[in-house]
Order: sequence, then C-alpha cells, then structure tokens
Amino acid sequence: MKKIVNVFPFEELEEDAQEKLLEKYRYACVDGWDWYQFLLEAQTERLAALGYQDAKINFSGFCSQGDGASFTCRVDVLKWIRANKRTQEFRPLVRALESGTMEIVLDIVRTSYHYSHEMTVNVASPDVYDYTDTRKPMAEEMAQSLPDAVIAMAREEMRKIYRELEDDYNGLTSDESVKDFLAGNEMLFFADGTRFHG
Repeated sequence: MKKIVNVFPFEELEEDAQEKLLEKYRYACVDGWDWYQFLLEAQTERLAALGYQDAKINFSGFCSQGDGASFTCRVDVLKWIRANKRTQEFRPLVRALESGTMEIVLDIVRTSYHYSHEMTVNVASPDVYDYTDTRKPMAEEMAQSLPDAVIAMAREEMRKIYRELEDDYNGLTSDESVKDFLAGNEMLFFADGTRFHG
C-alpha cells in the first residue's frame, strides 16, 4: 500500500513554517561563494580611473565594531589630481609632473591588520624626485601636503565601497531573496517546514 505524503512549495506553507524557513535559509545566497566578487572588480576599475592603481580591497561586515572596507594601492598622482578636479589647487605640482621634472611615488599602505575599515590604512611618506637643479619650492611644498588630501578622499571612497557591499549583502539576505532562492531551487517542504528530499 502506497503512503501519500503531502509536500508544499514555500508559498503554500503556513506563516510560522515560512518564518522558520526564512531564518534557516537567511544566508544561503551569501554562504559558500564570493557574492561580492563582481562588485569588488567594478570598484577596482572605478578606483583606477580615479588614480588608485591596482587597488587591493579588503572588507569585513556587517554587524560588528570595526567592520568596514579599505584598500591599498599605488597612487598615480597626476591622474588623481585630474580625476578629482584639483588641477587649479595643485597647479605648480601639475606643471612639474607634466614636464617630467618631478616624480612622486605615493602609496596607500595598511597600518593595522586587526580590522578592515578606512582608518586601518594611510599614505606612506611620499618619495619625491626632482630631476632638475632648479628648486621648485611651491611644487615641493604641495608634494608634501598631497598625502593628506589623497588619504581624505581615499577614505571617502572606502566608505562608499563599504556602503555598496552592505547594501548588496542586505539585499541578498532579505526575505525576498530567500524566497527567490527557495522558489528557484524548486524546494518542497512538509507542513512543519522540514525539507522534503524526494
């Protein structure tokens, strides 16, 4: 004699069974795969356009003190100045860089490995190379003040990246995403919310 078993898709279950399943599968769309990979790739390209070359983005999230995002990179100074529309402000430095009489090597480096937020990085002391015998005091002074401007804007970018990651994470762990996951995988359940493996 065959036993009849009643199984249901998620949407046909009672509310308490649905709630149980929403919590059980809450992180199904973020566990076991790099859900953030496309976002980080897009952000790395965007950062390169702003003068942050080969940025390595780190983050942690999303409910603990110390969570955040940061990146390390080499800064293309001339590109950074132009992309951030600061050419007028740094005019003597721009002239020296464009003419090739001065070069600046500027890196954003990690200063702490305990967390990933924007305060765990800083600009290393810049290496300034002057290729002429004629000193350019204004350009040199600007080269020394540049790190403060660079790190301030970089930290704004780090906060933006973290907000985007958090928004994606919250979307992927929302009730709607969990429901879509259950429906997309054609899962069936007994009335109490136990999964049917038929």
